[in-house]
Amino acid sequence: MTGISLPLKLNALKHHLPYLKSRIDQWAGYGWDTIRKELLELGGNQFDVYTGNLSQEDICDDIDQYLTKNHICSRDDLHQWLGRQGYRTVTISDNSRWVIRESVSGPDYAHIHPARNQPGVKRIKANHLKTAVALICENNGNGKPSPEFSTSQINTIRITRLGLSPVKSIEDSTKILEMVRFLLEDRKEQSVSDS
Repeated sequence: MTGISLPLKLNALKHHLPYLKSRIDQWAGYGWDTIRKELLELGGNQFDVYTGNLSQEDICDDIDQYLTKNHICSRDDLHQWLGRQGYRTVTISDNSRWVIRESVSGPDYAHIHPARNQPGVKRIKANHLKTAVALICENNGNGKPSPEFSTSQINTIRITRLGLSPVKSIEDSTKILEMVRFLLEDRKEQSVSDS
């Protein structure tokens, strides 16, 4: 991200699927205290995850170029450009749309995240994602990630590993299993190509 004139903040754990998947691979080798602590960064709400091919650096470079081209080079410039609404949406090189806001804390002036309701972006519930990650990490100890788990297994992981309440509906169990499959998609393709 060299040459960025206005510091940008992208929470890659929440908003960039390739980064999230790389963290899951790392977490599979960690102890539960570390995994649980790092999963807290996901919060408890919903968020949008970019699933496209651009790297974090490419996304930030595209947004930096847009801001620089429009003479937005300081926090004051950004504040004025955002106006009363407090955010703006821009389209970058792969036609994905990104929301730009003024960062409320820290040295980063602009916080960016993918806009919702667009191709290449998936809306995710934080606790479903945490549960799916915990199921994957728990099962990776056996070296065989699987997208199939019972509601009992899901609730055991939620309660013992994450301190979350049990799921109360088949619908929630189904959504968690869909999340597991979503997170494992590339792994299956890689294991087939590696064999």
